[in-house]
Amino acid sequence: MKNDLSCEVVQDLLPSYVDELTNEVTNQSVEKHIEHCTNCGEILKRMKEEEISEMKTQKQDIDFLKKTRQKTKLHIFLVALIVGFVVIAVALINAFLIGKDIGNPDLVQVEAMVMNGQIMLKGNLKDSGRGIAEVKIDDEDGIVHVTVSATKQSSFHKNYFHVNYETTTVVSQIWLGDRILWDNGDPISEEVSKLYNSKHPYIGNMPENAESALALGIREDIGNYTNELQTKNAPYGWKMIGKQDYAPESQRKVEIQMKAYASALISVIDNLGYVTFEYTVDGEQYLLTFTEKDADMLAGQSVKNMAKTPCGLQELMKILNLSDGYIGNRIVKYSRSSDGTWSCEGYDYQYRLVLTGRDPNASSDGRYVVLTNDANLTYDKVSWSILSSNSKDWLDPEETVIVEIGGN
Repeated sequence: MKNDLSCEVVQDLLPSYVDELTNEVTNQSVEKHIEHCTNCGEILKRMKEEEISEMKTQKQDIDFLKKTRQKTKLHIFLVALIVGFVVIAVALINAFLIGKDIGNPDLVQVEAMVMNGQIMLKGNLKDSGRGIAEVKIDDEDGIVHVTVSATKQSSFHKNYFHVNYETTTVVSQIWLGDRILWDNGDPISEEVSKLYNSKHPYIGNMPENAESALALGIREDIGNYTNELQTKNAPYGWKMIGKQDYAPESQRKVEIQMKAYASALISVIDNLGYVTFEYTVDGEQYLLTFTEKDADMLAGQSVKNMAKTPCGLQELMKILNLSDGYIGNRIVKYSRSSDGTWSCEGYDYQYRLVLTGRDPNASSDGRYVVLTNDANLTYDKVSWSILSSNSKDWLDPEETVIVEIGGN
C-alpha cells in the first residue's frame, strides 16, 4: 500500500494516534510513514514519553490525594474519639464524683434540728441507687437554705448523710429547696410544708385550690367529688359534691374528717369563709357547712392566724389530727423570743428539747417537749420527775417546764 501521507499530515495525526483515537487504516498509514521517517518517529517517541510522564504525575497526584484523604479520615476519627472520650469522662465525673443539685426536695428524706448553736441534718435519698455528693448550707440572717447534690451511689458516695453545722446567728427557718424543714423550734413535716406552700389569697383560683386539697389528701379520705365555688358575695365558699355513698356507721367519722379538712382549707385560703360538703349516706343526701367561725372554735384560736407561719400551721394540723407526724398535747402556752430563747409563764429558757424514750413496761415510746436551761436533760429524768412521789425529784420550773406530752 502506497503511503501518500506527508510529515505535516502525520504530525497532525500523531496526538490522536497516541490517544488511540484514529481508525485502523489511519494507524497503518501513520506507522508505515514512521518506519521511513526518522523525524516523525522521534516526535512520536517524545509524545509517548511525555504521555507516560504525565500518567505518572497523575498517578502520583491521585496517590497523594488518596493518602491525604486517608490521613484526613484518620484525623477526623482520632478527634471524634478524643471528643467522645472527653464527653464520657465528663459524664462519668459528674455521675460518680461531682454530682448535681437534687432539685426536687421530695426525693430526699431529711430531719432537721437546732441545738446549742448547731444545725443537725440527717437523711437519705429515696432512690437507693443515688449517693450524696455534697450537702451545702447557706445561712443568711437566720434563714438557712440547704442544697443536696446527688451522684451515682459508690464506695465514695453513700445514700445517707449526717451533717452538723455551727451557726453564730439565731436560726428561725431551715429550707431544702421550696420545702421548709424547720421553723422556730419545730421540725416541719413534708405534708405541712406542701400545704404551707399551697397558701393563696383567692378561692376563685381553682388550680391553686386543687393544690391545697392535694396537699391535704382529701380525695384519698372522702372519695371523688366535684366542685362549686361561690365567689360573688362574701363570705366566699367552696362546695364539694361527693360521689361516694357512705355506710351509716361511718357517717360520724366522715363528718369529723370533713370538719378538719374544711378548717385546714379555710386557714390556707385567705378569703375562704366556709366549706360545704354534699354527701350521701345509705342513699340519703346530706349537707355539712363549716364556717371560719366554726374552724376557729375547733382550733381554739384563729386558724388563719395560725397558718401565717409553718410552725403555726403544723400546730393546727396537730389539733385537727391531720398531721402524719407527731400528734401530742400542748399543755401550756409558750413562745420564742427574738434572741432565740424561749418564754413560758414568766420564765425564760435557753433550749427547747424534744425528748423520746420508753418507760418501764410501756408498749411504745413516749415523747416530751420541754423548755429548759439544761442542755443535757434526758427523757428518763423528765419521766421520773412525773412518776416520783418525792418532791426532790420534781422539775424546778425555773430550770425546766414540760410544754407538750405524748405522740408517736
